[in-house]
Amino acid sequence: PLLSVTSIHPMSRAAILVTMDTPIGEVAIVGTHLSTFSEDARMSEIKLILDKLKPYKQSIITGDLNSLSNEDNYSKYFIETFKEGQIRKFTTDGSLRFDVTTILKQQGFIDTAALMNKQNFITAPTSINTDAEHSNMRLDYILVSGSLKDMVTNYTVIKNDLTEQSSDHYPVLAELI
Repeated sequence: PLLSVTSIHPMSRAAILVTMDTPIGEVAIVGTHLSTFSEDARMSEIKLILDKLKPYKQSIITGDLNSLSNEDNYSKYFIETFKEGQIRKFTTDGSLRFDVTTILKQQGFIDTAALMNKQNFITAPTSINTDAEHSNMRLDYILVSGSLKDMVTNYTVIKNDLTEQSSDHYPVLAELI
């Protein structure tokens, strides 16, 4: 059963914290869409989310983090294909930034895509995407606290006719038992 629903503020986009009573105990889940502007803006937001999750042993963070992961093995030439907005959004001084995904890892969160060795599955763009800043990258994540790591059994990016037309990003799914 649902225990609580709380909006997290301030955010440039959105974040909601839901707690649920499950067979394994209380689980906190944050669904978010982090800032599209810069990694610095996203860092402020993810720190706020991490602070809200401190009381919970079992946590999940999911959503459009608008951030890259160093687990995705981007080549050094990847930046050369960037448009101006991507440079602002994903780099500083000519280097890719992975700050958001790095702090999540440092705080004990596990990237379910990397755990299932599927971190190279892109989540944007879909066919309806008109944003030139999305070019075959993974921006959407499901991360679980270390206490839930052994329960993750699958991860996938859902790509079909419906998801091609539903959003500019593909939905992601992680299964836990």
